[in-house]
Amino acid sequence: MGTPAMILFALRERDRLSRVGDEVWATLSGGPAALVGGGVATRLVTVIEPGARVPRKGSVRWWLERRQARRSALIVAADRPTAVAFALSMKLDLSRIRIERFARSNESRTRLRRELHRSAVSSTAWHSAPR
Repeated sequence: MGTPAMILFALRERDRLSRVGDEVWATLSGGPAALVGGGVATRLVTVIEPGARVPRKGSVRWWLERRQARRSALIVAADRPTAVAFALSMKLDLSRIRIERFARSNESRTRLRRELHRSAVSSTAWHSAPR
């Protein structure tokens, strides 16, 4: 997919994903959810597919994928080496990435949905922290 096509795809996905109900699931490849708004980003679960390769740094694909990963509420990878490779390349906090071998299974989705809900309920702004 060329650069203009990737950006157009991300724009189309932004509109589609803004109409999705509860949590929003998107793969990282190509950064389809890179341009979603803040309300969608709070529900965004990004899945790094098994065997995914880190794009070349500075490319449009790298920018889109990095933007999506950094905006995601949760990031899921199939294995630790993949999670570490993406975290290092995109300067992500490794603690934000969950390892779920079968992210598409019902058990994994239920567990991740629970964690997403728990983080949304318990997250407070740094200036609102209890004293």
